[in-house]
Amino acid sequence: MNLTKNQYQNVELIKRKLEIIFKKYNQNIFLNSDPLGIVHEYKNSKDQELVAFVSSTFAFGNITYIRKTLKAIFFELGKSPTNTLFNMGSNLDNTLFRDFKYRWINSSAIRTFMLILSSILKKYGSLENCFLENYKKDEETLRDSLIHFRNKLINEGKNRKIDEKGNQGLQYLLPDPSKSSPCKRFNLFLRWVIRPSDGIDLGLWRSIHTNQLTIPLDTHMAKICVQIGLTKRKITNYLTAEDITNSLKAIDPIDPTRFDFAISRLGILKHCPKKCIVEICCECPIKELCINWEESKIQSNLNKK
Repeated sequence: MNLTKNQYQNVELIKRKLEIIFKKYNQNIFLNSDPLGIVHEYKNSKDQELVAFVSSTFAFGNITYIRKTLKAIFFELGKSPTNTLFNMGSNLDNTLFRDFKYRWINSSAIRTFMLILSSILKKYGSLENCFLENYKKDEETLRDSLIHFRNKLINEGKNRKIDEKGNQGLQYLLPDPSKSSPCKRFNLFLRWVIRPSDGIDLGLWRSIHTNQLTIPLDTHMAKICVQIGLTKRKITNYLTAEDITNSLKAIDPIDPTRFDFAISRLGILKHCPKKCIVEICCECPIKELCINWEESKIQSNLNKK
């Protein structure tokens, strides 16, 4: 257990507060604030899997821009993205993604990325089959399985023509889990497809244990988790993601990442400011856990003296 010493004695309080925000935010009415909302527009499970992977891979930047970019990508791939990629030849139609650009990801990067996915689907039938080839059910986390999965994707792109900037973009889309990166987007995809269907997550992969999942960690999530005592680590890396996950396992040993969507809404919806703003923070259901709220109360008392 990695909860801070103060809160070690208050696991039940933490659990009660997190259950409150889970009940408040883990609802499909908030899907429009997340790339996952686009995945729910597809009903076929094979399309959901593929769309989930692409959507999670591009889940960086402003959510409005992310969703706009994803809609453009899936417009290019047609009504059934899986069928489009499965039936794709070894080269893309020159018109596909010709003018694509999302931040530092250029057309060369996304074209190679799509050819990689096409090759994986033809070789394994699904992303799940590819992942399960190196999955070990007795391991504590999925990190080793994820390393193998990512390497297979990269290897499928090795002989593709891609410019230097495109290769840099591809490496960003498919980060190396063996290094220090928290691999937020990989872990986001795994949460989406492995956790049971609950109106938010999809429950597509049923062979993997939910207690092997790691929290999808970015700077916003890290900030909130430090504030509410789920970690003392202030570096946003894979070790911090595992540290937070272990804290959540003290609260829910079977399904620790189920709190992720709810906690992340606090940051995405700007319900958790960088510094305490009383008008906002007084409405927060987990303010009793927050060091910023506690410090604001102390400061307020000092100002009164």
